[in-house]
Amino acid sequence: MASCFPDVIIDAGGTPILLPLTDNEEAMDELVELCDDFALQGGPDVDPARFGDTTPYDKAPLCPERDAFELPLVQKILATDKPLFTTCRGTQLLNVALGGTLCMDVPSRTPRPGMQLWRHTEL
Repeated sequence: MASCFPDVIIDAGGTPILLPLTDNEEAMDELVELCDDFALQGGPDVDPARFGDTTPYDKAPLCPERDAFELPLVQKILATDKPLFTTCRGTQLLNVALGGTLCMDVPSRTPRPGMQLWRHTEL
């Protein structure tokens, strides 16, 4: 199951490359130059501090290293106009990179008729 994301890229004719988490701007520029397009998949929550939310939040579902790499990476990708495919966390991160915010308290939300609200939880 963990390999389904790269497998889909291979099935579509691409070659997935796992990018290293780095805060080195030159390395990020080289990675953006190297790749033809990008895919950001799911994962931990985006830190609410990244979009200015100061409400106390459980830090357990966060990955500061990934935020520090992916947010500037997305901005660099967007500046090049290269294709960017996002799912789950990747879409949330894209929203934040473009100046958006997120609802971090999904359980308190009331779903629209016919809809469900879902959150990753330990079973």
